[in-house]
Amino acid sequence: MVISKNIFFIFATLLACGANAYEFNLAAGLQSYSVQQLEEDNSLPDEAESGTGLHLGASVKNNYGDSNKHWFGFGVDIDRIMGQKMLALRALDYEYELNEAMRIGAFFGAATLDTGLPQNGYYTGVNASYLNIIDKLDLVVEARYGSGLARDRKLASDPSGDRTDMFLDFTSIALSLRWNFTR
Repeated sequence: MVISKNIFFIFATLLACGANAYEFNLAAGLQSYSVQQLEEDNSLPDEAESGTGLHLGASVKNNYGDSNKHWFGFGVDIDRIMGQKMLALRALDYEYELNEAMRIGAFFGAATLDTGLPQNGYYTGVNASYLNIIDKLDLVVEARYGSGLARDRKLASDPSGDRTDMFLDFTSIALSLRWNFTR
């Protein structure tokens, strides 16, 4: 329920913004990820898994500063990790425009992985964008990190252990095409 409230808030904010003041983007691409399931119980080995999955994203940014090179905003990412849906909120999404064709950026927020129980943690990353490879279409490369996605050990498929919590960290590299609706 919390996720649907967050998505409603994001889209309500988008609708309330003036279309000329902001840059609206949708992205789609592929990612390669590596997951480390951390066991607090030292008698159990940490588990690692890697794979590939789809990446979808939406963001809104506004241009700030006298130089018109600073872009601040927020975004939402939807990914498949270990066959599960991951929803991430980029609470702070920043890009710096190096020139008319390139931007570099960083973001910070939170992620939740749907493993049968809520598994929440921090989400951060960096990116580089090559702008307008075709009119309004950008090429984006991102390195992303999710830290401490925690949940209770309650599922029958969970490994046994003395601790009640399970933790997961992931790293991901994504390559996506981003469509800009307002450029």
